[in-house]
Amino acid sequence: MLGSAITPPRNAVLSARNVIVLAAAVFGLSIILTAVSAFRTEDSGGWGRDTFGTRGGGFRGLYEVLGELGVTVERQTAPPDEDMPVGDTLVLLESNDELVRVNPAYLQALNAWVKRGGRLIVAPDDPDSHSWRRRGSSRSREEEVGPRNVLEALDLDGLVQLVPAEGGVSADDDDGSMFETRTTKSKTIKVHSIEPGHAFDDMATDVHELAIDEDGCATLKSKSKYLDGVLAYKDSKGKEKWLAAAVKQGEGEIIVVADPALFANRFLGEADNSVLAARLMAPGGGTVVFDEFYHGLSVRGNPFYLLTRPGFAAATAAVLLAIGAWAWRTAVFLGPPLPDVEASRRNIGEYLNAMGHFFSRGRGSGAFLLQETRDGVLRELCRKLHLPVETPEPAAVVSALGRRNANAARELSAALVEADAALAAANERAGASYYLSIMQRLDNCLSSNTIGSSAKSYSR
Repeated sequence: MLGSAITPPRNAVLSARNVIVLAAAVFGLSIILTAVSAFRTEDSGGWGRDTFGTRGGGFRGLYEVLGELGVTVERQTAPPDEDMPVGDTLVLLESNDELVRVNPAYLQALNAWVKRGGRLIVAPDDPDSHSWRRRGSSRSREEEVGPRNVLEALDLDGLVQLVPAEGGVSADDDDGSMFETRTTKSKTIKVHSIEPGHAFDDMATDVHELAIDEDGCATLKSKSKYLDGVLAYKDSKGKEKWLAAAVKQGEGEIIVVADPALFANRFLGEADNSVLAARLMAPGGGTVVFDEFYHGLSVRGNPFYLLTRPGFAAATAAVLLAIGAWAWRTAVFLGPPLPDVEASRRNIGEYLNAMGHFFSRGRGSGAFLLQETRDGVLRELCRKLHLPVETPEPAAVVSALGRRNANAARELSAALVEADAALAAANERAGASYYLSIMQRLDNCLSSNTIGSSAKSYSR
């Protein structure tokens, strides 16, 4: 009774089948979780320079401040769409130049949206501020195809130009290298709106001071007369420098901000930086859409974005159809077993009868059949008498058979003599009955009483 108490139940024992089922279930679950995670936007753990970034160079603070002010804020990981509502404000913060170069069409299509009344805010990346990120590029400027940056993609390079920071390092750089944290200090500048336009006049009444890096920040310059307004400050030498410029296009406008660090986490809480961000991005309380497509989140975090491209979608659909057809064609359908289908072929009796008719039609077929019968009888007797069957000798077979059954040996010897004589004569005019009688005599030598009971018991 004690033994039965400690014996585990049979259902608890892992059999080979249960192990296979468990392994298949774990594999299927991992595939499902991988597919689900592929649809999740990759936020880089907050280390990115985007609206998910919580470090000093990120813009998570800007995203949350606008939300706390009651502004509808969205992140857009899909490509910018020219069919967006005209009341929205699209913000491009520090777009990746490589992605702009490869995918300029989405940006170029935004001009039509702006002319219908859309607002576009562009804060381009300083090309000299992250030189360490471009050291691995093997292509020269002459080999590159497409616009070099977001300003060129939007046809703004003829209106405003970006002037790198004097210190050579942008204030929104978290790292002096890939791994060492750089300590930054800020300074406060006084800003004002200047001619030729009035786009920033109302804004300048609320924004008096801005915090920037002590080494300075990127600025703008332009010789164009088509600017709708400029936000500027004076440096220590009294020189006028532009922080932002507005370009009127149709019913809408494009505002270019010289340095995205003005809205970065490290400076957003200082001076009037947060006020500038709110007045600039949501003047009328409309929806503010932060573009993350040109940060690479769609490509890096969601491989299913490729299905939105016609070529990739068509190729994927073709591959899936081919795999589905192959799987359906080779699948094992469960159900009752199918009845065995017998092979459509002759049995041994039909085969011999057919071959006999075939050989009997030709000239000299009687001698051929007699020769085959003679050799077959000798081989079969050698097998029964335990003699070598490769090259049976008639005399040796007759001698061995005589030691067991003398009468059978005499019949075999007479049948062999008659068969050899018929074969030697090779009489083509001899009828089938002539050869048939000799073959019957040879066949009689293989009867069950030919070798005797002792040989039969030995052969078993």
